[in-house]
Amino acid sequence: MAPTTVRINAGKHGHRCPEKEKMPRPKPQNPLRVRSIRLTDRDWEELQRRGVAWLRKELVPTGQARMQRTKAIVAQVMAGADARVVAARYHLALSTVRNFVSEARAEAKKKASNESQ
Repeated sequence: MAPTTVRINAGKHGHRCPEKEKMPRPKPQNPLRVRSIRLTDRDWEELQRRGVAWLRKELVPTGQARMQRTKAIVAQVMAGADARVVAARYHLALSTVRNFVSEARAEAKKKASNESQ
């Protein structure tokens, strides 16, 4: 008897495995990230009083903070600062700064075209 071959997922040519569609495997949970931080005595007391939610809110950068940083980077480059200097200032790769600027220009162009219509 010849061994049977079963395709596990859809390949380049679009072959599908009906068993996989019926019984999807659950994704494993992301592992918790371990972070070490230093707290002053005052911060430690505040942590004990308010709990971990307060600490997360205080220390974890939110999407807003990242957006503000990205806007600041784009504004500096658009104002004439050298992209290499800005990348070094923010500890980013030059390609990342260039991507930020090109995305901002594309959004501005799209916004201008929408307003003109």
